[in-house]
Amino acid sequence: MSKIIYGSESSHEQLRQAVVDFVEKYPRHFEQYVDGGTLQDHIICMRENGAWGTQLEIYAAATLLQRDIYVLSPDHSGKKYRWLLFTPRFSYPEANTYDKCYITLCHTNGNHYDRIASKTGSCNCGREAPVLSGIQTEVDLTEHIPEVV
Repeated sequence: MSKIIYGSESSHEQLRQAVVDFVEKYPRHFEQYVDGGTLQDHIICMRENGAWGTQLEIYAAATLLQRDIYVLSPDHSGKKYRWLLFTPRFSYPEANTYDKCYITLCHTNGNHYDRIASKTGSCNCGREAPVLSGIQTEVDLTEHIPEVV
């Protein structure tokens, strides 16, 4: 994502820390995406350079940057790919300095996210978004769950 946002991978560590800081600042919006363990444990892990990003970080990046992120992801067989859409979880006006073009990534080998770049131009502006299959709305797993006091 650093290459997409800054034109170089050299800012990947700063972008990682900005995304983790954002998750830490707005935990209730992202805790539902933790895959095992606690959100705090996940944050500690993600502060380490080299830790693999998850869907949680993609949602956080989409929200921080206020940009849709499309991920080309393999199904359980690893042979058929489909587009998944990660939209910002809430409005974040402080992101108004960023480009609003959507981002495209490929979930390569089920463990790494690679940039999908346009053959021409530096962004996806003016291009039609990928076609989604299946559910095209977000699901909030925290909806209708009573708050524990």
